[in-house]
Amino acid sequence: MDRALYQKHRPQLFEDVIEQPQVVSVLEKAAKQGAPAHAYLFTGPRGIGKTSIARIFAKTMQCKDIDVFEIDAASHTSVEHIRDITASVYTQPVESEYKVYILDEVHMLSKSAFNAFLKTLEEPPAHVIFILVTTEAEKVPETVVSRCVSLQFQQPSLAVLQNTAIEAAKKEGFVITKQSAALVALMAEGSFRDTLTLLQKILFVADGKTVDHQLAEEVLGAPKHRLINEYLAALADHDIAAGVAALSTASQTNANIPLFAKLCIRKLRAALLLREQVTDIVEEYTEDDRQFIDTLSKKEGLTLTMLTDLLEASYAIPRSSIKVLPLECLLLNK
Repeated sequence: MDRALYQKHRPQLFEDVIEQPQVVSVLEKAAKQGAPAHAYLFTGPRGIGKTSIARIFAKTMQCKDIDVFEIDAASHTSVEHIRDITASVYTQPVESEYKVYILDEVHMLSKSAFNAFLKTLEEPPAHVIFILVTTEAEKVPETVVSRCVSLQFQQPSLAVLQNTAIEAAKKEGFVITKQSAALVALMAEGSFRDTLTLLQKILFVADGKTVDHQLAEEVLGAPKHRLINEYLAALADHDIAAGVAALSTASQTNANIPLFAKLCIRKLRAALLLREQVTDIVEEYTEDDRQFIDTLSKKEGLTLTMLTDLLEASYAIPRSSIKVLPLECLLLNK
């Protein structure tokens, strides 16, 4: 792999964009009609393609690279930086009808910089399009927001990120199992960029062309699925000693406890749904895990309350001085 996967596999055209139809439709219509707004505000979580779509929009407006300016607002926060930008907008495009300014992480601008930007943002030259990009829309002044067409980007689902990992691996000549791809997606926490970055870590060390779950766990430092199974079985059987032992081993091996809880939630959910004859829920798991989930689904101690309690425990983990304590409390309460 000669470059980062998130750069190699980022969308190049609107038809390549996943999960943002509400954004794409607005921008495609503007480009087709040749009537773009003078300023757009792209908001949403990190790593989901906001800047990539800004580039695609510029390309769709027939802007050449020389007339597209990407600016990291986090390192250009001062009034002086903004004045340099606003002064440059009045020169004509070199090879295009429009000049496009993409200001990434625009919420990082200082208050005085925002104030200096307002006049130009309100009445820019006809050949200028501003695209303001941010992960923290609440930090952008309302006076700026009101001068833009605001487009909210949605966080992709776990299934979409899982499929992204599978398809990217395939394009690189690898086969990644569904369970391994699900682990990558879960650890990426809603980010396309992080999904591909984590996948690249695995592919770098893969000996063969198939990525199994054991390799994914080892490379990503994920909790061992054996310990997750032991904890869930202990929870359903009211076996405090076995459950504490599984958590202790996880802690001693520096397992990511919040991720441990998320993986427990996924398996517990699968077991409860399997009990209700939803069989496709276990397809992504290995044969051993499918057998475990089937066994777990038949335990009398398995209840919906157990799942809701586990969800509450997962929310408490980041605030706990002892990370496994919320999970231990579940065992002690049974």
